[in-house]
Amino acid sequence: MFFYIWLNAIGMKELEQSGSALESDIVKENLKEIIFDLSQPIVETIGQAIGENIPGLSIFFKGAKAVSAIRDQDLMNKVISFLNEAEQMDHIKRKKLVDKVNKDPIYGQRFGAFVLVALDRYDFAVKAKYLARALKFYERNDISKITLIRINSAIQQIQLMDLEDWTKDRNIATTNISSLAGENFISNGIFELNYNFQPLTKDHNRDHIGKNYRTNNIVKVKVTSFGYLFFFILKDIEITDYERKVYSLNKFVDQR
Repeated sequence: MFFYIWLNAIGMKELEQSGSALESDIVKENLKEIIFDLSQPIVETIGQAIGENIPGLSIFFKGAKAVSAIRDQDLMNKVISFLNEAEQMDHIKRKKLVDKVNKDPIYGQRFGAFVLVALDRYDFAVKAKYLARALKFYERNDISKITLIRINSAIQQIQLMDLEDWTKDRNIATTNISSLAGENFISNGIFELNYNFQPLTKDHNRDHIGKNYRTNNIVKVKVTSFGYLFFFILKDIEITDYERKVYSLNKFVDQR
């Protein structure tokens, strides 16, 4: 049974062991029992860490253990959120997914370790469900391993409220997110800027040849093909064969 994951002081060997435990659990037929078992005892651990009396350096150790326990609680919440979303896949598909990630030569990290490291870096547990949805796309061969890594990076870097604001809009091409958030979407390849240079009328204040006309650039924000794919994943919308060809097999997404 997969249990506490101590990533704050974990080494590569421990990470692989925890990842292997996660892999063995995720392919089981009934994830509900595992999720229930994971959600029970962690609160008691926090109470023990704060209340434990250690002579001498008691304040330091109690504080350090409390921080450690709270971080474990946070990571456990992410794991539970991930498993809740993964539960929508039957255990045969989950096993196929684990095997596929482990056999992929592009990115040399096992499925369990990849998931745990990704979840540990997310700022909110809600983001864990987006990673599970991206993995469902990967299992269906809608995206490649490199695209999966790009999706994970975008989930990690973009603020949760911006992701949710964007996906609330019925029209993917328009958004109410702030300009600062827009820069984050652009840097992750989800939006792109299009510049349209147009001539202006003659400037009568300039008499020199070659300087009597000025140009102005009109900037438009456009959703990239990768952005459309990212939107489908966040919304958990299964793509059609046409959409797979348009958005998954082009310059934004490597071919399988």
